[in-house]
Parts: sequence; C-alpha cells; structure tokens
Amino acid sequence: MQSFLESIEWIQTALTNSAKNVGAPNQLIPWSWTASQLCTLASQFPTGLTQTIILSEIESQWLHVFKNNVSKYQGVPNTTSHSSDSLVSQSSIFHLKIERVKSLQTACQNATVLVLGNLSEQGVGGTADPIMETDGKKIHKFTIDLILHSKFKFLFDTDRFGQDWIQNALSTVRFTSALITKRTPSIHPRFLPTEHLIFVLSESKSSFTQQLFSNRLKDATFQTCASTIYSFLLTITSISPPITTTTQTTLNQTCKTTTRRIQLLEVSTGKVVDLVLRDADTKLADLVEVNDILGIHNPYVHEGLRRLEEEVVDGGPGGSNTLRELEYGLWTVLFCIPATSANSPGEAFKDVVPVDENGYHDFKMYPSRFKVKDIQPNQKNISLLGTIVHLTSNMPIQKGGKKSDRFGIRLMDGDDGTHTDITLWDEVGLANRQLQIGQIVFIQNLSTNLIVGGGGGGGGGGGGGGGGGKTNKCYVVGNAELGTKLFCLSTSVGFLTSPILRNFTSLEKAVLLVAGFYCRAKIVSWRVLESGHLTEYIHPICGKPLETKNEVLYCRFCSIFPHSRGTHAFQFIVQIQDAGSRSRIGQAQPIDVAVQGRVADEVLGVSAPEFNAMDNQGRLQVLETLCGREFDFSVSVYRDKRGDNALRRRVDAVCQING
Repeated sequence: MQSFLESIEWIQTALTNSAKNVGAPNQLIPWSWTASQLCTLASQFPTGLTQTIILSEIESQWLHVFKNNVSKYQGVPNTTSHSSDSLVSQSSIFHLKIERVKSLQTACQNATVLVLGNLSEQGVGGTADPIMETDGKKIHKFTIDLILHSKFKFLFDTDRFGQDWIQNALSTVRFTSALITKRTPSIHPRFLPTEHLIFVLSESKSSFTQQLFSNRLKDATFQTCASTIYSFLLTITSISPPITTTTQTTLNQTCKTTTRRIQLLEVSTGKVVDLVLRDADTKLADLVEVNDILGIHNPYVHEGLRRLEEEVVDGGPGGSNTLRELEYGLWTVLFCIPATSANSPGEAFKDVVPVDENGYHDFKMYPSRFKVKDIQPNQKNISLLGTIVHLTSNMPIQKGGKKSDRFGIRLMDGDDGTHTDITLWDEVGLANRQLQIGQIVFIQNLSTNLIVGGGGGGGGGGGGGGGGGKTNKCYVVGNAELGTKLFCLSTSVGFLTSPILRNFTSLEKAVLLVAGFYCRAKIVSWRVLESGHLTEYIHPICGKPLETKNEVLYCRFCSIFPHSRGTHAFQFIVQIQDAGSRSRIGQAQPIDVAVQGRVADEVLGVSAPEFNAMDNQGRLQVLETLCGREFDFSVSVYRDKRGDNALRRRVDAVCQING
C-alpha cells in the first residue's frame, strides 16, 4: 500500500507542474481522481507500466478534464487592427494582471485607470507598453487600459488603505460585460467601465484584507435602508445555474427574472448564507469558482432577507432572526481569493468542502487522501483505501416490490487500524463478489447517510450485521447511482509487473508483516490442505464453495441457487523462499502461502477441470514442475476468523520470471 501512496504523491506533483504550464498555477489535483486513473492504467497494461507511460496517459486525461477551465478566460485582446468595431463580445470573460494604476482626466471627473496585461509574459495584442525591469532595462508587454467604474473609486483612497496596498494585496482582475472603444488616430482602444468586475487578492491575511473585511455574519442587522456598510469574507461552497422565473404584473404584462445563488460558508462559525445575483449581475458567478474565498463589500442586508428559526433560549423555546441571504446591489463590490492562494498548498480546499443543495459535503475534488477516521454523516464522493478484514454474504431485501442485493465489506485503514463497514448495493456488490479477506482495495465515490433512530438496514443506507455499513453514527454506502467503483490492488497484475509501482519485500521481513506485500520468490515445496483434496467445487461467479440445499446446489455467499453448474478450482499450499537464494545456516525459513483459483491455474499452467481429466501419471508430471520455479507474487495477509484466528497468507496475483 505504501508504494501505491507514494505513486499517487509523485503523480500529483507532476500534474501540478503541468497545470502551471497551461496557465493554472497551483491547481489542486484530486487525490481520488489520480488514484482511479492509476488503477485503470494498471488494468490496461498487465505487462507493466513505466513512469513515462503513466505521466503521459494521466496528464493527457487531466488536461482533457481541465481544459475548459484553462480556456475560460481570455487574454489582452488584439487591438492593433484598424477594424476594431467588435473586438470583444460582452459575454467574453477576462482575467488580466494589473501592471499599474494611473489617472485619466475626463470632462466630468478624474477617472482611475488600470493598465492590464496577460497573466503570462507573452501577449497577442494591446499596446506595446514599456515596463521597467529590476536591472533598469526596458521591455515591452502587451497591455490595455480599463477605466474603472465609479463604485470602485473608494479602493484607491490612499489615506484609508495606504500607498502600497495594491502592490501588496491586489494582483489581478476578472471582468465581463466589457465594451471596448473604437480606434481613433489619437486614442488607442480601451475598455470602458464595467460593474461586473472582481478584484483578485493575493492572500487572505494581508493588512488590506483584514482591514476591509472586519464583519461576521452575526454582526449584520436588518435595515429598512442601507445605513450600515458590511464587508464579509466567506468561502464559496456551491454555485447554482441560472434560474429564470416568469411573473405577471398588475398591468398583465409578463416579467422575466433570472437568478443565480452563490452559497457561502463562514468557516469560523459554520454559518451558511446565499449571495443572490439577479439578471445581468448573474454573469459575476462565472468569475469565481467553488472553494474560492469571496469578499463581499456593501451587500444589501434588509428585512426581506431574514429567516425565523426556532431555537432554545434560556431553557425554553424562542425565536431569532437568522440571515438567510445577501443581495448583490448597485454599490456592492466583490473580491476573490482563489482557493490555491492559501498560505500552503490546498489549505483552503482542505478546510472547506463544497456543500450541495441537499446538505452533503462533496469530496470529489478533495486533493488529499480521505481516511476512515474522516467519515461523518452526509458526505458524498468519498474514496477509501484499505484492507478487507471481513466480508458479509448477500442479504437481499425487497425495495419497491423489487429484489435488491446488498453485500458488506469491513475495511481497515492500515495507517491507524480504524475500520468501517461498507454496504455495496446491487450491481456494484454483484460485480465484486470475487473479493477475499486480506485484499487491499480502493473504493471510489461512496456516500454516508445519517442513522435515523438507530435502526438496522433498509432504505438507502446499509444493513445489519457485519455488512451494515455503520460508522460514526452513519451508513457508508456504494451503488451504481453514486458512480461507485472498486479496484483491487492485490489482484492487479499491472501493479505487480510495474517496478515503479511496487517494492519487493524479503521474506525475512515479510514474515513479520500483517498486511499484504510483493515478493520475488521460488517454490520449494507444496502440499494439499487438511481436507486432503487438491480441488474444491465452487460457484464460478464468486469463487466461493457451493453446498447442497434440499438436494439443489446453493451458494450461501450470493444467496442464490445458481442456474449453471459449479466448477472445480485448485486449492493447495506452497512453501516459498526468496528467489536466487540457496539454503544456508541462518537463512529465513520458507513461508507457507495458499494458492487457489485462477492464480493456481497460472502457477500450474493447467486449469482444475483439465487436471481432473488427466490420468495419475499426467497429474504427477504437472505437480513435479512446481518446485524450483520462480515467480513475482502479490501476497495478501489475513486472520482466519473461522478457524484459530491465526495469520494466513494467500497469493492473489502472480507473474512468472522469464528465464
């Protein structure tokens, strides 16, 4: 498992560097997405993966996923053309760097102008504007002027914020709905003022940020008129799509209103509030992303935005006015601190996880490994890596007059020994019936549901017994609707054959391990199990033994009477020793490992039904070839709960060493 974790880490680092090269500095790479991509690659390349293949394939996938965000913003428009009547569309979105601030004297007032350049050094248009480098040499960057709307003028009050706040706190701007002036012989095209602009701040702990955003949601009082200016610093947890509603006026005219909501979280208190954008202002939602920190200066806070909530006051019931939403107004100014601008990589993202409309915390884009100890109610898209320590047979129930299958897995986190029960429903459970105790698995896109009334299974949650899925007062659930996928690392030949993804352990050290390991070893002897049989009769779908029930074959694990007949499968023990070693005094003793099913077929080079069809001479010839052969083994370690609770080892994947 450690080699798998290390692989995820260096892949994330490489993808982060690639994201920088395409204009997305410090882009967070989801841990779960990276892990699933690596598992998928390993299944596609059973002969082994190299670092070059891994990075090439996964980087290609990531750029495909990320390209929409990369190309979302435009750079400095090409204003060198004389035909500049329609240089940009009002729907264009720009993200440009503030090179400097200057003043422009107009007929009415002294306007503030931002000189804007591309985020990268390369430009395609604009004005060739000389900029001084630190060594005194002049270089030329393509820039364009933006005349600021009057609502932003207060920000450039040097008496209030000081001379250097722009250089220290303000880095870029994002804006839309921008018109550009026509070229004239004396005036180069420039952007006219737009209200739909957001200032991007470099960090949340600058003196400017702490000075401007001093309010908390509890400070807000409802006003009939805007007599107090509030400024909040909140984290975006979700952004709704535009919703258009139609109403009839008193004059029987149709009136359409478009609304978007940005759901915000005050991290220090856990309070949630919506910022409501209406009509043309809904374009502002396109300038921010989930997990960005949003600074809101001077929003509407009025009586219509209250919500009466019941709560206990002094031991008895009472009521309080709770702020339900904020409204974006004519003089509201927005600021943005991107999630990746936190003081450490991923800090903002780790502290805040998006919350959907149903109140579920969504971990789909979480950049770190989610562990068993992190499980809480109302989470979705969580992914777990661990060792199977218990399996529960199918416990089907009737849901809506239809049979639903449910299988249980108890998964243990190898880091701290914590475990959780997971219920896999219907298709997901049926597709993973071959799992065995001791195997290391990665399960993607699980959900947690709060236990109501402390009941057992049923509903959309879990079930009773070992497979109920109860952890931290919640059920852990996986099904097709959630997009749940399970990858078994222990049975993956692609991991076993890829030196960059696995580390071999000597048997002298392996004998002390209580978790799975890889080794290169040779078979020195073999023996049958205590039953005395070299094969057993199994259900081919799940690999578990069949039994007879009312004189009919029955699979207890699947809880079904199979339509087809069972099949014979090998089960025997081999003793293995480190490959290339010779018997000597002080050398670690060979260890016993179980070999069964498909793996046994590969080791022997013949299937169990073919073996049973041979005469005694043919069987002996097959068995005699076992000893002395060297293989790469993926070995799972588990405790036999049905027996003496002793530590057992089983080969789950094998690859013969050539030569």
